[in-house]
Amino acid sequence: MPYETRFIIKAFYFVRDSNIRVNKTLGVSPAKEGHFFYIAAYNVCMNIQIKHFNELERLELYRLIQLRINVFIVEQNCPYPELDDKDLVSYHVMIWEGETLIAVTRLVPPGISYTNYASIGRVATHVNFRGSGLGKLVMTESIKACEALFPGYNIKISAQAYLVAFYEAFGFDKIGSEYLEDNIPHLAMIRHSIQRA
Repeated sequence: MPYETRFIIKAFYFVRDSNIRVNKTLGVSPAKEGHFFYIAAYNVCMNIQIKHFNELERLELYRLIQLRINVFIVEQNCPYPELDDKDLVSYHVMIWEGETLIAVTRLVPPGISYTNYASIGRVATHVNFRGSGLGKLVMTESIKACEALFPGYNIKISAQAYLVAFYEAFGFDKIGSEYLEDNIPHLAMIRHSIQRA
């Protein structure tokens, strides 16, 4: 059965004041206790959707690919095959502000990217929302969805090296040595959602 969830975060006021935590009643919680979302204040409604590829509407797919190409190919000046067939079997987390797609991730089932792991990839935020804490929000939602969709599997990612500390805040641990992926330094990381036997 396809997994989809939609909810609106109404009048979502974000703050840069480290003394004020995000209101947990809004359905958003920090990655770990003691972490805060530092997001510039604005009054908007955000729609968070999680859809399988087969459920995506044409415009949703267009905006999703547009955002990823703008971030990973244009901004990072890195020509690589963005369309790799993994999208076809994956779930896609999308955060919208009105009709603007502002953040995405891709949740890849076990056995596709890694034999015994689910995976989160293609983590991208719109250039106008960088430094707002939106990346933390989309990762929090992605981890929750990944654990619900693929119970019994830990999560493995291929993280750009400069973002290792960001992912460590979500419980990911580095494994192995740094390597180049599309000429960008990366590290493999695992989040143990389930305990090893």
